[in-house]
Amino acid sequence: MTRKLKISFYNSIESYPFRGFEAFAKTTLDQCYTRIGQLPVHPTHDMGENPEIEVCVVDHQRMEALNRSHRSQINSTDILSFAQDAHLDLPFIGSLVLCPTTIDRMWEDEIGVVSLKTVYQRLMIHGFAHLLGFDHERQFKAKKMAQAEIFFMLELGVTWPQKVTY
Repeated sequence: MTRKLKISFYNSIESYPFRGFEAFAKTTLDQCYTRIGQLPVHPTHDMGENPEIEVCVVDHQRMEALNRSHRSQINSTDILSFAQDAHLDLPFIGSLVLCPTTIDRMWEDEIGVVSLKTVYQRLMIHGFAHLLGFDHERQFKAKKMAQAEIFFMLELGVTWPQKVTY
C-alpha cells in the first residue's frame, strides 16, 4: 500500500500569494513526506500511514494574534507550525500557517535573490520539519533541525543564498 499525504487548504485572505499556490504547496510537502525515511537525523514524531496536514494562509492581524496566543510574541511572523499531540492516534498531524504580508516584509532581501516560490518552499520545509518534531529553540536540537531542512532542500533542489543555521 502506498503511503499518501492528505493536504487541505484554508485561505482567509482575498487570494493566494501566487497562482498555483495549492499545487505548489502540495508538491513541496508530498516530496518532503516521501523522503522522511531517508533523513540523516531521526524525527521525534512519526507521521504514520496517510497523515493529514492543513495549510492555512492568513492576514497579518490573524498571524499576530496566533503568535501572541501560542508563542507570547507581540508581532506577526512568517510561518507557524502547530503539531498535533504525537501520542494521539489520529491521521491529522498538524497545521502550517503562512502570512504573505509578513513573508513579503521579512524576506524582501531574499526575494530579490531567489524567487517568491523558493521563499515559500523554504518556509514550508521549515514548517514541515517542525511537524516532524524538530525544533530550533535549544542549540542541540537546532543542529538536527538544520540538518533536516538542508536535507529536504537538497533533495527538492532548493537553492538558498545563505547557510541554514539556528
